[in-house]
Formats: sequence, structure tokens, C-alpha cells
Amino acid sequence: MKYATVSVTSTGKWFVSILVDDEKNEPEPAPVSLDTTLGIDVGLKDFATLSTGEKIENPRYLKKLPSAPEGVTTAGVPEGQRVEESGEGDPETCSVS
Repeated sequence: MKYATVSVTSTGKWFVSILVDDEKNEPEPAPVSLDTTLGIDVGLKDFATLSTGEKIENPRYLKKLPSAPEGVTTAGVPEGQRVEESGEGDPETCSVS
């Protein structure tokens, strides 16, 4: 055993992580060939651009979702029950209107 890490969560659960060394040699990496290697650049305008220059269109799943029902804000809280901060820079001080 190389070392162990003991941690506890905020809910009181305990975890132990143990690192061991099996003393085996690491395998040799596979050779890289330009014929079998492909680079992918993920973006916003195009979903992906491959190293070959091919572009894959962004499916934009969120644009196909229905809009929120009337009277509901984007946070999912009805408009009459919005929480507004009433303190200056104190996030714990708030009021419900």
C-alpha cells in the first residue's frame, strides 16, 4: 500500500481511498498514425469540427423545448412568490413578496 486517504462528508459518511502499487510495468502506448487518428474540436456554432475539416451541425435541443407556462418565471417560481434580497450584500437576509 502506498497511502490511504480518509474523508468524511457533511452528512457524516466516511470514505477511505487506498492507493496500492502492484509493481507491474505500465503497458507501452499504442503507436499513433495519421491514417487512424482524428481530432475533434467541440464548439457552439458547429457541434464539432473534425481534423479532416468536416463540420457536424449543432442539434440545438434546447431550442426545441416548449416555453414555460404562463405565470412561471424561468427559475420555476410563480411570479407572486419571488424571493428578493432586502439586505445590502447579505445573502441570508431576504423577503418573500
